[in-house]
Amino acid sequence: MNRKQQIDRLNSMKDADIDYSDAPELPDAVWNKAERAKFFKPIKVQKTVRIDADVLNWLESEGPGYQTRLNSILRREMEKALRS
Repeated sequence: MNRKQQIDRLNSMKDADIDYSDAPELPDAVWNKAERAKFFKPIKVQKTVRIDADVLNWLESEGPGYQTRLNSILRREMEKALRS
């Protein structure tokens, strides 16, 4: 059975047919301390964008790493928008 067939078979299973004996249910206290996407590392893409000169000057004035700071600002705003 190839991988696609295995995935299709698993997708067609009912929850009641899944053996969870080796993965016991965790209490809510464990999930309350969980960190979302702790090991997630997004793929970087190179793009050309136009930003206002004063915004770029401000980012660069903080020293090296302005692209990382710009990405962090955009990610924070994206996550805020996705939560609302």
